[in-house]
Amino acid sequence: GFGLIWVAAVYVLVNIIVLIYCTIVAKTMFNNINKIFDTKFCRDLFRASIPFGITNFFIILYFQVDLVLLEIMQGSDSVGIYNAAYRLLAGLIIIPTVIGTVVYPMLSRSYGQRRNNFMFIFEKAIKYLLLVAFPTVIGTQILAEEIIMTIYGENFTQSITVIRLLIWAIIPIYCGYVFGSL
Repeated sequence: GFGLIWVAAVYVLVNIIVLIYCTIVAKTMFNNINKIFDTKFCRDLFRASIPFGITNFFIILYFQVDLVLLEIMQGSDSVGIYNAAYRLLAGLIIIPTVIGTVVYPMLSRSYGQRRNNFMFIFEKAIKYLLLVAFPTVIGTQILAEEIIMTIYGENFTQSITVIRLLIWAIIPIYCGYVFGSL
């Protein structure tokens, strides 16, 4: 094997290739993209985005601090067991992210115009997310062993209990995405 450094280098290289590709596509689609680029606007946008960047940093820290603490307290084997279950759940976060992305502009538009419409959209978003979250939790409780054994194999049997515990966090996480849109 090539090891961890090679994996990290390939990750960076792939992202550079994606950036180059996206730039080429953007220049192809928008012939005057260079004319669109406004240095003052970019500087102002960067300054305005600093609070969001700081917030994002702390969100990432929040979602990774458990791994750091677990490593310190229990060692790398425990981190592997925990992370196997955690990574599966992290994939489920795409659902409220997509719904939040769709709902946020709708909530923003309706807030100033019609309060009843705002509450209708908000309540529907919560209901639909819970409609997905509860069966996901129940299904994971029932299928945890099959999920872990199929994906990770015999060495991760302890992850079965971990995923059964962690899956319950999906309910407040899903609701939190909609409440975060307020």
